[in-house]
Amino acid sequence: MRRILGSSLLLFFAAACGGAPSEADADGGKGGQGGSGSDTVTPVVCTSQAYWMGGDKGSELMHPGGACLTCHASNRDAPKLSLGGTVYPTSHEPDDCNGQSGSSGITVVVTDATGKQLAPIPVNEVGNFRFEGRIAGPFHVKVVFNGKENAMSASPASGDCNSCHTQSGANNAPGRILAP
Repeated sequence: MRRILGSSLLLFFAAACGGAPSEADADGGKGGQGGSGSDTVTPVVCTSQAYWMGGDKGSELMHPGGACLTCHASNRDAPKLSLGGTVYPTSHEPDDCNGQSGSSGITVVVTDATGKQLAPIPVNEVGNFRFEGRIAGPFHVKVVFNGKENAMSASPASGDCNSCHTQSGANNAPGRILAP
């Protein structure tokens, strides 16, 4: 029974990440880094050189790069999120590495299935963003900064953004969520 349940959960999380990368995602996003989308072109680096060191102590700054919804679902005291992730400056940043600071106005914009654009979701000082309300799916997501945007070309199957936008990318995601 455990094997069946484990396999079912694995298939669920694999299916949850079905969104296709956009052109901006596929080229590594920043000034030609990753030119062909190859993991060998863009190095693994913690650009901020700062890491989350607080363990599982609850905080909006916790575990940048980690799968937010997956973790929150397993902790009954954690807020129940509909969308969560981390914005980074480069494609292949390690877990717990602080992402792109949103203090300069980076936001995540969601358009739901009805065409309604939700209020922009702020990105905090470690790059994390989260949304606790309901989102009518399928929805579309983009990161916006200074009039530029980096949008997913397909609708994600889940709001657990970092479950696919991992250090090396999973389920067709090319790597991390990038600021434009």
